[in-house]
This record gives sequence, structure tokens and C-alpha cells, in this order.
Amino acid sequence: MTKLMDEKKGGSGILEEEEDVNEVYTERMSTNESEPTDQELAIEVKDVRTNVKGFSVLTWNVWFGDMHESSEAFERRCQLIVESLGTTSPDIIALQEVTPTCLSILLESEWLKTGYDVSRRSINTYGVLILTRKELKASFTTIQLPTKMGRDLHIAKCNIGGRWVVVGCVHLESLNNPAKRKQQLRICKTSLDRFSECKDSILVGDFNFCSYRNYNPEITPLENKSFPTTKHYPSLITISLVSITHY
Repeated sequence: MTKLMDEKKGGSGILEEEEDVNEVYTERMSTNESEPTDQELAIEVKDVRTNVKGFSVLTWNVWFGDMHESSEAFERRCQLIVESLGTTSPDIIALQEVTPTCLSILLESEWLKTGYDVSRRSINTYGVLILTRKELKASFTTIQLPTKMGRDLHIAKCNIGGRWVVVGCVHLESLNNPAKRKQQLRICKTSLDRFSECKDSILVGDFNFCSYRNYNPEITPLENKSFPTTKHYPSLITISLVSITHY
């Protein structure tokens, strides 16, 4: 079984066969289509550990900041994020847009030092990161992706109660780059499939496509509906989470 999560509003998809992107994105979107309400986007999220025997995965784009955020405010926000992660303490943590400052605060946290293994200990600008509980005995793999934005895929192979599970964390190309995202998703699938001893795989992260609009709203169909997932991934389960936190 292969699962994908996206902490943004988007669904997700995998493409096995190359398609003509110019043909896929030719129809025009109706200008009368309304955006979903907050109520329509909201979903209830429960801790699976309270209901079933399993494990928990947290995915979070922690945001690298912008020119309107002072260095002091950014550092404080990173500290609060790290504190929140420490109190939540899931089995696997997958982060996107982790900066050197955020990584440094993470690596100095006592809960990480004593309880987690990490997929990397250095970052140039920003990137993805996986943390796994030490008892999962994870091994990590980094896959370089075709990109102009420094994207890569981090993979953690974990032992969950004697069963091997592979978890990938990715931040797909942003902006108006649907063809590049397709290519990156295909590589994610191929990379996870190489772990043949793992019957279950999970891909989480920031996929940079949305459930109700494209980056260019005049182009249709929706990017997350143009990938033929049911044909190539019949066991695919998509989960969309919406979480907005203000500090």
C-alpha cells in the first residue's frame, strides 16, 4: 500500500507515463467557480495511537520566513516550533523549509538528542528533514531531484514492531512548474518502490498543488486531478490536512 499526505489543501497524484503537458493544461477554468469555505476545508484530526495499534507521522512546512519578519521574530518562531514538536512527540517527523537557524535549534533540543535520529545535520539555504524515534532504528537515504530550487527527497526506512515501513519527505517544485512536479513525483514513487522489503510506504510533504485551484487559475484541469492515480496506484490513499498556526 502506498499513501500520500499533504499538509496543504492539495490532494496528490503519481504519474507513471509521460504525458504531453501542453495538451493536459489547455482548457480554461470558469471564472465563476467559487473557493471553498473554511468549514468545507476543515477536517477532524485524531491521534491514531489512541484508537489503533500503529504509528504517528507529523508533516509540517515550518516556513523559511520573508523580508517582513525580523531575525529575532524568526528565531523565536523556530524555537516555538521546536517546542511544539517536542511536546507532540510523534514517531516520525517530516519537515519542509527547514533553514540553518531552525536546524540548529532543533539539533540543540534535548528531546531530539535523547529520543530521535535525523536525516541530515547541515542545510545550505532550506530543505526537508526527517526525524525518527531511535527505537525505530531508521536508516536514511537522500535522492537528488531534477530542480532549480534545491529540492531533494529524504527517505527513512523504519522498523515498526518488526515490520519495515519506508517514509519519504519531499518539497516539490513551486510556482508554475506542473511538469517538473510530475517528474519529481515519478522519481519519488520509483525511489520508494526500490525498498521491496517494505510492504507499506508513505510520502508526505509540501506538494505545491491545491485541491481547488492551480497556480495559474486560468489553466485547467486541476493539477492534482490530471495525474492518473487510480490506473497506476490502485491502493493509493490521499489525505489532505489543513493546519494554520499563528505566533
